Amino acid sequence: MRRGWREAQWITEMKYIIALATSTLCALTPLAAKAQDQTIHLVVGYAPGGGVDAIARAVAQELGRALKRTVLIENRPGAGGSIAAQYVATSPPDGATLLFADTALLTGPHVLRKVSYDPQKSFAPVARIAELPLVLVANPSVPADAPKELIALVKAAPGKYAFGSAGVATMHHFGGALLNQAAGIDMTHIAYKGGAPAVQDLLGGQVPLAIASIPAVMQHIKSKRIKAIATLAPRRLASMPDVPAWAEVLPGFDATPSVFIVAPLGTPPAELNTLAAGLRTAVASKGVVDALESQGATATPLDAKALRAWMQSEEARWAALAKKTAITLD
Repeated sequence: MRRGWREAQWITEMKYIIALATSTLCALTPLAAKAQDQTIHLVVGYAPGGGVDAIARAVAQELGRALKRTVLIENRPGAGGSIAAQYVATSPPDGATLLFADTALLTGPHVLRKVSYDPQKSFAPVARIAELPLVLVANPSVPADAPKELIALVKAAPGKYAFGSAGVATMHHFGGALLNQAAGIDMTHIAYKGGAPAVQDLLGGQVPLAIASIPAVMQHIKSKRIKAIATLAPRRLASMPDVPAWAEVLPGFDATPSVFIVAPLGTPPAELNTLAAGLRTAVASKGVVDALESQGATATPLDAKALRAWMQSEEARWAALAKKTAITLD
């Protein structure tokens, strides 16, 4: 009699457990399906048409194909990318909103007074995409053709030679400041509202030097209207094999901006892994490879763990330079 009662009790308990498990599975399944069907918004902190935007659009298209999901570009320009960063930092951590960031994400808190995000604490790293090397170019009237010649020229006349950049606290500006420090020279900084006006004044002789993106100056270098002194990359570039890198005369020199993707902190690890896998496929695709080539960029993928370490080291070195040279947007 007692044995029969125990069997009945066991059957009742098992029915309860099965019912509970079934109801939980039914509740989770729609959420998983929703995550897979949800549109991804890839937020860019710059206006449409620039180099970062062009690469982001190629990545979005190929990421959508890899994940079989819709990926839309959302441009939120302003404050050197900080507006976009703050928007993503406060978005729901569900994998549906991502930031297509560049190195400005790491310098922003150190050049702006009012930044309500922390690059290390507000985001979950997903993957690094590429590096976008810069190059120091000169008007043909400048009597220097190589890095050592330019260093000697500027040292002989401190403050005489100025370099134009795409704006205050841009990586072009940071690159020039780092070059001044590493080479022990004094080039005056002239900030323009974008890279195009700086190149135009360089062509016209209004400014002798400029630090620019490769696409902005490549055709002028080929036509010999301006000359390339050296890239700010750590090594020579495949796209400009005859142009030396500053690192060849200043060991360890590197002022190369990168683009990478982060998500709001708290995004589920499973979703981050799915996004990272999709990005690996996207970066290897012809569409992204072609987009990178058109912008003079080099694919330098890093996984989430390596990206986290890189973000920490990069923020530290640019923060130190900003403090030492008083680079600020306020």
